[in-house]
Amino acid sequence: MKRFFLFILPVLLVITACKAPEEIVLPDKNLNVADRTIVYKKEPYTGKLVLPKSPRGNEGYMYVKDGHLEGNAEIKNEKDGFLLKYNINAGKFQGELLYKSGDGQLTLNVDKGVILSMQMSNDKEKTEYNFTFTDGLANGVFRHENKKNTAEIVFTDGMAKIENDGNIDVEAKFSINQNTWMITMESFVDGKSYSKTEKFLGINLETIEDIVFSSIEDYKTQK
Repeated sequence: MKRFFLFILPVLLVITACKAPEEIVLPDKNLNVADRTIVYKKEPYTGKLVLPKSPRGNEGYMYVKDGHLEGNAEIKNEKDGFLLKYNINAGKFQGELLYKSGDGQLTLNVDKGVILSMQMSNDKEKTEYNFTFTDGLANGVFRHENKKNTAEIVFTDGMAKIENDGNIDVEAKFSINQNTWMITMESFVDGKSYSKTEKFLGINLETIEDIVFSSIEDYKTQK
């Protein structure tokens, strides 16, 4: 029996030594990004990554599962006015997603990757969106402030009537593709399409991965 335990002990020590730590404080020479996968000693990592405050001002934490973002996270830089908070479940956003950078702020309420509501503002452009979405169609209010007044457009099922001085019927449509998070804005004059613009919302899983990967690389360059 003693020989059995003497044999098991070194095996357990080897297994323990090879196992990746549940929490890693960056920088760590064994932690890298390869093919958009976070790896520890060349194996996909599962655990918590902690970003202590860097000379650039970045700090925060995130959870990773099998080399990919999974769970909640917060990354911020108070000096630059940057803040990112999210939660990922089974590879899809779940709950609140908050992104603040420079003059703009975006808050999404997401269920299994589907955007239920969006509050977006830009201090420089003096714009504000406050929408809920049904089948990708916007319901809510868009506001734009200029030197003279504040314009307010109310959307219902993606459509809004635009007041004008002419004797024409002007409408606007606002929708979002729930798969790509691309916004489509279209205007209509007397029922006919007049202009159409597609614009990326500015953030999705890929862009957040880019932010995380960049943060990991930044810590590796610290002296």
